[in-house]
Amino acid sequence: MADEKQINEDKKKKCSALIPQSLLTAIEDKRRWTQTEAIIKGLECLIREDQEKITEKTGEDEQKIREEYERIIEEKDKHIRTLKSEITQATKDKEYLQETHKNYMIQVQTQINTRLISDDKKPWWKIW
Repeated sequence: MADEKQINEDKKKKCSALIPQSLLTAIEDKRRWTQTEAIIKGLECLIREDQEKITEKTGEDEQKIREEYERIIEEKDKHIRTLKSEITQATKDKEYLQETHKNYMIQVQTQINTRLISDDKKPWWKIW
């Protein structure tokens, strides 16, 4: 109804069209529409079909974009999991190296202490 009012309020422009006789006869037989109304309704249907195609295409495009985002997010999540496991492994390696270093230093200190205690130093005059 709003479309019909808008059409009635719009400026009108005359157009002529060659219409198949059978179609014109079918419209006149029904006596539901005048030729002008039938042409207007037909043009409205064409416009509506175009708008539906655009809406459908937009929906398909949105679906493709959504799928692409989901794929990217999945890749990012996988990468994050990989990085977390690498960080965990690096932390374990660091702790292992720290423990190894600590053990090494204890061994060195033990050797130093052992030599100091057990080393029988001769007085300097007993060198000969």
